Amino acid sequence: MVLLFFSVLNFAQISGAQSILGEFWEGISNGKISALKSDIRYPSSPTRTELLTLFEVPQNSGDKYGAKVSGYIVPPQSGDYTFWISADNFGELWLSPNASPSSVEKIASVSIWTNFRQWNRSRSQKSDPFYLEAGRP
Repeated sequence: MVLLFFSVLNFAQISGAQSILGEFWEGISNGKISALKSDIRYPSSPTRTELLTLFEVPQNSGDKYGAKVSGYIVPPQSGDYTFWISADNFGELWLSPNASPSSVEKIASVSIWTNFRQWNRSRSQKSDPFYLEAGRP
């Protein structure tokens, strides 16, 4: 069972470069987000971390783990943006209306297993549109 928890707006800065940060907690076996959040290691001591090139956990990353992917979204154009999430068992997608991680709100979730990048298994996987301003995190 794989558990994914996405907190979209949590800035990661490594070696002076802006990055998408993937944090992983091995041994989260019950497959629920509450199991990850209640683990003594969460959020400060992930089992491993890696820099990602996409806002997603790579396919076939393992079993019985929780993950958090975080970074800034900086839109290239102003306008309404819609977000989707897919996850192997449970996932949440959070977004902040500004550059403050303390302002995050859950905008989409999935509580059933989906295939990799399967965006249409449940209605809750798709967010409402959000207006984002070009160049602003």
